[in-house]
Amino acid sequence: MFYNLIMFLYVADSVVGMKIGFDLDEVLAGFIEQFLKYYNLGFKTDYKRENIRHYDLWKVFGVERNFMINLVYGFYKSSFFKNIKPIDGSIDGVEYLKGRGDLYIVTSRENVVRVDTIKWLDRYFSKHFKGIEFTDDNVIAGKSLKKSDICRMLRLDAMIEDRAEYADECAKEGIETLLMDCPWNREYKEAGKVKRVYNWNEIIRLF
Repeated sequence: MFYNLIMFLYVADSVVGMKIGFDLDEVLAGFIEQFLKYYNLGFKTDYKRENIRHYDLWKVFGVERNFMINLVYGFYKSSFFKNIKPIDGSIDGVEYLKGRGDLYIVTSRENVVRVDTIKWLDRYFSKHFKGIEFTDDNVIAGKSLKKSDICRMLRLDAMIEDRAEYADECAKEGIETLLMDCPWNREYKEAGKVKRVYNWNEIIRLF
């Protein structure tokens, strides 16, 4: 339980070997906000973050899956993608947690945006992370690594995630998991090793 993790951190002034994992989008990077700007401009719509109740975006917008796949690839090539901003509080939060142990990113982003992703991380989180793992969740090929498998291989003690299914998978691997509250995970009922958090201030308080 998180109580045990917190007490461990409290008792040990220097946490040797503590490993904390971070999802990228919506934990560190405001992907959805920028994508909605891109979509709304192109289609003269007014979607807001609160409208995104499902991470399968084609279901939200009521379009064909392949249409949405091509649209996301267009977004990757746009200035909107390159100008994604960090989530509020994430820069200070990561700086704080860097003193607690080794930090890793485990993202479902695809290898096609690996270079741009690393450039973005260098801009905002330079030298904060010991490793960056891409699951290559390729919607075209339909093949990817499981986040929970990577987290297990890295022997993470804790993971911060925004997708409920990934949080659940990590928790089942025995990893204490913080679920960042988002419109698309509101129906998930936290239990066991999953705890919902609402902002970076709350995450810092837990560590």
